[in-house]
Amino acid sequence: MQLRLRAGYGGLDRVMVTGGKGNDNPYFCALLDLETAAPGQVYLFDTGYSKLATYDAIRKHGSDLVSILHQGITVEILEERAIPSAVTAAGYTIHRDQIVSLGTGKRRSQYRWRRIDATDPQGQRRTIVSSLLEESAERLTQLRAYRWTIEIVFRWLKRVLQLDTLISYSPGGIQMQVAVALITYGVLLLYHAGGALSLQALRRRVKQALHEALFAAGIAEGERRAHAHQRCRDTGLPLLRAAS
Repeated sequence: MQLRLRAGYGGLDRVMVTGGKGNDNPYFCALLDLETAAPGQVYLFDTGYSKLATYDAIRKHGSDLVSILHQGITVEILEERAIPSAVTAAGYTIHRDQIVSLGTGKRRSQYRWRRIDATDPQGQRRTIVSSLLEESAERLTQLRAYRWTIEIVFRWLKRVLQLDTLISYSPGGIQMQVAVALITYGVLLLYHAGGALSLQALRRRVKQALHEALFAAGIAEGERRAHAHQRCRDTGLPLLRAAS
């Protein structure tokens, strides 16, 4: 399932059910929707979408991106930048801040890029790539961390809607199961809230409850990570990435 969230209110903006085999690049352009999207967007996405031609298309559109640099992309360092503060307020440790060129030969990107080598609060080494050349390294790590919102949505779908087990593996069957789960969830909300049962009220309350549930899940996940981080500090144990 490919999901797109809209920043600000954090709501689901687009859902695509795709095959499990292969990489995600064929669906990336549809998720970006550069033909109709207004310029000035900042797209946050994961390593699976790593086609340099698409990166260039985002820049040509007048928008920007923040992602994790794929190991298979060739990097040429053009400039080393000073690091004002090695440790950010969010707990990232910045090791290197560089301006780079990406790709080689015909696949070489026509733009310059930012590469941030950092360790996240869980002790995981990350190489962040971005088109935001003038933003601070700390701001880029914050944008990267915000991408975790999409994982909270998936966790909510699995735990709250109980969609961790699928009864069908076809796109149509999966869409039907998700729709039934959402309708059931909305009916239960209306039942417990009382009042008249109408489709308009159902849509309004489900939308509100969905945003509240995602927000609460994000807070709970942040508190869980903060407690785990503090326990590691208190016990002197090395920081390990939580299994999921």
